[in-house]
Order: sequence, then C-alpha cells, then structure tokens
Amino acid sequence: LEWAAIHDRFSTFKRMLMEEHIDIILPDSYDVTLLHRLAGQGKTKFVAALIKKHLDIKVDPFQADSACLTPLHYAAGRGMVESVNVLIAFGADVSAKDRHGNMPLHSAAVTGSVAVFRPLIRAGADVNAQTRFDWTAIDQASIAHHYNAVDQLLLLGA
Repeated sequence: LEWAAIHDRFSTFKRMLMEEHIDIILPDSYDVTLLHRLAGQGKTKFVAALIKKHLDIKVDPFQADSACLTPLHYAAGRGMVESVNVLIAFGADVSAKDRHGNMPLHSAAVTGSVAVFRPLIRAGADVNAQTRFDWTAIDQASIAHHYNAVDQLLLLGA
C-alpha cells in the first residue's frame, strides 16, 4: 500500500484498499500509521482515500502516534497545505495536543511552514494557544529563527 502511494500508483492504491487482508491501521513501533506518513508527504489524494477507508471500517483516522502527534501535526509541520485542508475537511482536530502540548499550529510554526497557518486558524486553531511550557506558536517560530513565520503570526492575531 505504501509502495503504491510513494510511486503515485493511485489506481493500485485504491484497489489494494478494497482487499480485506490489508491492515490500513497497523502502526510501526512508534505508533506511526500510513496516514501519518502520507499526510506528512503531501500525498493528498491518497490521504483522502485512506481517511474514507478508515471511516468505512469505523476506525478513527486521526489517532495519535506514541508522541501524541496526529496526521495533522505531520502535515502542518511539513507545510503540506493540501493535506492539511483534506484532514481538516474530514474533521481533524486543529486543537489536538502532543505530549508537550504542541498543536498543529505549533508544529507549523517551529518549522516555518507559514502556508498552513491560515487554514489551521480558519478551522479554529488558537493563534495564542500555549504548550505545557507556556510557549505560543510565535515563541516557537522566533526561537527557531523563522522570522517570516513570526511576521505572519502577528498579521493573524498573535
């Protein structure tokens, strides 16, 4: 399944999703699922198909890995705007917290992924939310020397 996604073989991917013996929710040793990986790679149409399959079999597509990172954290932290939009459209929680209290907006800020700020904030992300260490997204962007991200967050209400 992952091979088909990596090589952009969407028809093969969809066909494999229909097979009953394929385990789409099998995580690795860090509880990272295929959906986490594909969201972080920006494989949008594969992400959408995989979410639909999760919903068909009544499994939460937005489960967190061992660090409590959701697929939305992965997509946001890598600046994958289309994946972020798809995940949000299917109901991903923009306020989901990892084990340190980082939300997807924090993940985007620390990597300077400004393109995903607006979709996250439009979907309800709190631009001034704090982590367990009282850091906001603007704090994290500043510490990481992503000054364009700082400017964008200020424009968005930080």
